[in-house]
Amino acid sequence: MGAASASSDMESQGPGRLRVGRWPAWLALAALLLAPFVIAGADGREAPELPTRDPSAWVGEPVRLADLRGQVVLLDVWTFGCINCVRTVPWVRDVTSRYAGRGLRAIGIHTPEFDHERDRAAVADHVRRLGLDFPQLLDNDYAYWNALGNQY
Repeated sequence: MGAASASSDMESQGPGRLRVGRWPAWLALAALLLAPFVIAGADGREAPELPTRDPSAWVGEPVRLADLRGQVVLLDVWTFGCINCVRTVPWVRDVTSRYAGRGLRAIGIHTPEFDHERDRAAVADHVRRLGLDFPQLLDNDYAYWNALGNQY
C-alpha cells in the first residue's frame, strides 16, 4: 500500500496547517511535551484534586477534577496583579473558546502575590473585565499552588 493511500490521523491543511486528528499540530505537540508535567506532574503523580468546592472559594461554579477525568483540562494558574499573567489572557480566551466544542475545559487557579489580590470581589471584577468565562478557584492560602509543587 502506498503512502498516499494510507490512512493517518495526520493531515496537511495547506502551508503551516498540519493537523493531528481534530487538533492543530502545535497543540498536539504542546500536549505531548507538557503531558508529563500536566497530566502526571513532574514527580509522576496525577494533578491533585482541587482543595474545595465551597462556593466562597470560587468565582463561578465550583468543580472537581474527578468529575472531569478523561477530558482535556487547562489549569490556568494566575493572579490579576501579574502583568505576565494578564498578557496570557488573550491566548487563554482564544484557546478555551476555540476548543470548548471539542471538550477542552479550563479552570483558573487565582493565586495572589499581594494582599489586595485576595479579595474575592476584586478577583470577580477582573475575571469579568478580562472575559474569563470559566470557573476560578481562589487559592489565597496557596494550597493548590503547593499541591502542584510550585516553588516560585
